[in-house]
Amino acid sequence: MNKHLLKQTIIYLNEFSLDDDHDLVSQTVREIKRQDPSMSEGDVIKVIHLLQKIHALEWLDTTLDMFPSTVIFSKANPNSDVEALAAYEIALRSNLDLNEDPMKSFLKLTTFYDENENIRKELYTMAKQIKNEIDQDIVSETLNIIYTESIIKRKSNLEYRNQNRKMINFDNQDFILERLPQRGIPVSREATKDLQSFFKDTQMHEFDHACPICHIKVPQLLIASHIKPFRDCAHIYETATHDNGLLLCRNHDFLFDQGYISFNDDGTIIISKALIEKDPHLEHFNFDTRLDPIYMTKNRRKFLKYHRENILKR
Repeated sequence: MNKHLLKQTIIYLNEFSLDDDHDLVSQTVREIKRQDPSMSEGDVIKVIHLLQKIHALEWLDTTLDMFPSTVIFSKANPNSDVEALAAYEIALRSNLDLNEDPMKSFLKLTTFYDENENIRKELYTMAKQIKNEIDQDIVSETLNIIYTESIIKRKSNLEYRNQNRKMINFDNQDFILERLPQRGIPVSREATKDLQSFFKDTQMHEFDHACPICHIKVPQLLIASHIKPFRDCAHIYETATHDNGLLLCRNHDFLFDQGYISFNDDGTIIISKALIEKDPHLEHFNFDTRLDPIYMTKNRRKFLKYHRENILKR
C-alpha cells in the first residue's frame, strides 16, 4: 500500500469534486501520472477501490463525498500524530475490524501503533476521546482541534486581534485552550486559508453538497457561510469548526450574512422585518423550508444564538 499515492488520490478526488468535475477519476489519474509517470491508471483505481472498501469516501448521485477525517489524513504531515489519529477515526467510522486487513495495514501506514502493535502511549488519551466523540458529529472535535493546531503551528509571527472577545462555551473548551492557548484570530485571513478550505470541505459533506434552503447543488454557487462571522470570532477554533457554519447558495448566504434571515433552535427560519419592508413578496426566497434537526447540533445552536442577538436585523 503506497501511502503517498493514497494521499495524493484523496487530495485530487476532493479537489475535482468541489469543482463540479464529473470525470473525477480520469482527471485524478491524469494529474497523478503527470506528477509521477511511473504510476498507472490501474494503481489509482486500486487506491480508489481501497478508499471505498474502508468507507473513507462515498459516491453521491453526481459527485463524490469525502469524509472530513479522510481529508485531514490526506493533508496531515507524514508520520505525524494528526495523520495517525485521522487514520484511526477513518478506521472507527468504517465499522471494520481494526485487527484485520485492510484496516490493520492502513493503520500501519501511520505511527498509530508502537513496535508491539499497541496504540502509542502519546496517542492513547486522544484516541479514546475520538472514540467517544465520533457518534456525535461528522468529525470528532478532538481531531478537528489538533488539525487546527497543526496548521497554525506552520505559521510564524502571526499578529492577532479580538483577544478580549468571548468564545462560545464549548464542552471541550479546556482541551481547545490546552492545544490552542492563543486567544483571538489572525489579523491576516490569508494565514487561515488552509483551515477555511477544510471548513468548506466539512460543510459540503455535512449538507450533502446542497443549500438546505433551496437545495441547489451547483458547487460554484455554494458558500460555506460562518454563523458567527469570521471578523467577530474570539478564537481560531471558532473559525474552523463546522458547527459555526451553514452551506448556503449565494442568495441565501447574502441574506444570512447581512442579517435579513436567521434560524431558531428548531431550524425554523426567522425573517427580518427589514427584509419584508424591502420586498414583501417572499415566495421567491424559498422560505417555506426549515433546517433538518440533524443539523441543529448543540454548538451550532450556540452560534445561531450569537447570530440572532448580534447579526439579525430587528
